[in-house]
Amino acid sequence: PVYWNPSSPLDYPAPILPTVAWAGTGVAFILWWRTPPIRRGSLFLLVAGFGTAVSGIGNFLEDVLDLRFGELLFTYGGMVGAMAVLVAAVLILTVRHPLRWTGLLLVAFVAGSIFPGSGGQFLTGASLVGLGIWLVLYQPRQHRDSHPTHP
Repeated sequence: PVYWNPSSPLDYPAPILPTVAWAGTGVAFILWWRTPPIRRGSLFLLVAGFGTAVSGIGNFLEDVLDLRFGELLFTYGGMVGAMAVLVAAVLILTVRHPLRWTGLLLVAFVAGSIFPGSGGQFLTGASLVGLGIWLVLYQPRQHRDSHPTHP
């Protein structure tokens, strides 16, 4: 695919997919903040959600609409998001809770985001998919344990 000058219909998703990924990650962090299983670090998940969402908007403005100031939004939103995720990861790792190991997935997300070359984008995607699977698998077990009427 040709990223900057699309020449075929298959080239158009190239700049749009990272936008969707960053904005979707921002929404996911904000939703995770609303019902966090671990309260410590949850404020930083909210900050990370807004930072990555702003980064997604900046990516859309820069890469899809070709507006130069989108680069600033993408860069600063990504930096705020990455730092907030890193602080949340450290705080989550220090809690005695079954979900504390999600902090390692968050550290992998930050590492992949900071170093996108050499497999960093794959690391970011894999850590987010792993985090999503881990949280989905954890939530039913937590919900089932909180209701003693379930067999």
